[in-house]
Amino acid sequence: NKYWKWQISNFKSWNLFFALQAEGQLFFKDNRDGSVEVKWQYTFYSKNILCYPFTWIFTKIFWDGLQRKAIKVMKNLAENEALYVY
Repeated sequence: NKYWKWQISNFKSWNLFFALQAEGQLFFKDNRDGSVEVKWQYTFYSKNILCYPFTWIFTKIFWDGLQRKAIKVMKNLAENEALYVY
């Protein structure tokens, strides 16, 4: 697969009270040297203008770090040819 898109909404967790929904995309590119480039984009939508600062803080501090860790785990799994079941 070269492209994945996801969307989540109707958050039940209290710590996402400010978010209406989130969308993300993953783009994969095979390189000539056998490596794979991964580009990850995401957008969080605030419930209203007053919630925007909470959304910004959450995405810049928490979500960015979480995504960096996820990419490292995916890279490690791919390099070790780990069986991945989803």
